[in-house]
Amino acid sequence: MAGLTQHDLWHTAAGLAVAAGANVKAVQRILGHASASMTLDVYAGLFGDDLDAVANRLDEPVAARNADYLRTGTAGGGVVDLGKR
Repeated sequence: MAGLTQHDLWHTAAGLAVAAGANVKAVQRILGHASASMTLDVYAGLFGDDLDAVANRLDEPVAARNADYLRTGTAGGGVVDLGKR
């Protein structure tokens, strides 16, 4: 492992933590940074994929509400899904 530095190990630890789902505050604590902004200054690129996941989670309640809105009851007590008509 010639040429491997402690700095390389810190970068690896940060990358593995982010890949495991750690948020910026957790990575900050792991690396001993004074602030989350210091962590983001160095490792912001590792957190980029989170935006799509956040957007999808924010869309879930809206999609569920829209699905409920499209359903209505019938006289016999059954449910008609208007989205499937």
